[in-house]
Amino acid sequence: MASERMTEAEQITLLQILQREMVEMRQKIQALQQKNEEEIRILQEQNDQMKQQLAKIVCRRESRRRDPEIRRPPHAPRPQGLNLEAERQPFPKKSSSKRTLILEDEPKGHPFTHEIMKAQLPPNWEGLNIDLYDGTTDPDDHVNIYKTQMSLYTSDSSVLCRVFPTSLKGGALSWFTRLLPNSVDCFKTLLSKFGTQFATSRPYYLTSIALIDIRQKKGESLQTFMERFGKLSSKIRNLNLEVAMHHLVAALRPRSPIVYTRNQRLT
Repeated sequence: MASERMTEAEQITLLQILQREMVEMRQKIQALQQKNEEEIRILQEQNDQMKQQLAKIVCRRESRRRDPEIRRPPHAPRPQGLNLEAERQPFPKKSSSKRTLILEDEPKGHPFTHEIMKAQLPPNWEGLNIDLYDGTTDPDDHVNIYKTQMSLYTSDSSVLCRVFPTSLKGGALSWFTRLLPNSVDCFKTLLSKFGTQFATSRPYYLTSIALIDIRQKKGESLQTFMERFGKLSSKIRNLNLEVAMHHLVAALRPRSPIVYTRNQRLT
């Protein structure tokens, strides 16, 4: 009897050790994920800063190219051959405080309603500095990056709608141009259509259902199986420890020490 009690105690100890190892493994995986996310965030910030600097330089050069009078010193001689009468002609009327995104009499070529088309850019608008989305990568990542950068300027639904197509290219931009007129009345509607269209571009993530089919093979040692089980579990996002233990016990062979200990405790 003493020998049997000692064997049962050892089996309980083994179960506790395995539980601790699974907890430690999950903690290590979470720490690695947090470290990777932090490194990616830092790289994105550095990339955004470089893009902003480049965009400002390009914007200044474009302004000089379009209107050379902007950078001409006050007392610099006026270039020869200019038509002074033409210069005195009034320019088209522009908005004084805010820049309108599009003229109201512009021909229809968009899915937005009339209210969205009246949206105006905020005064501090400097443009987007993100990679354009072509429809081949995760659409949720693109939306998160877009919303994060737009939150620096505005949370207005109409402005978010108007600027969104400027973050698209290739197949994604072609899809947008084919949307029916007046089919988008808010940013939520646009995101719903966008997510549905590019749902197949989302990466595939394993769920706890993947643990149903895993089984300890005949002749496979407990250590080898635990390593194989651990590798599969690490690929599942937000895996619940109780769910993992349930599938672990179900996957072991009937004569495994863990299964034997569990059955003894139940009886």
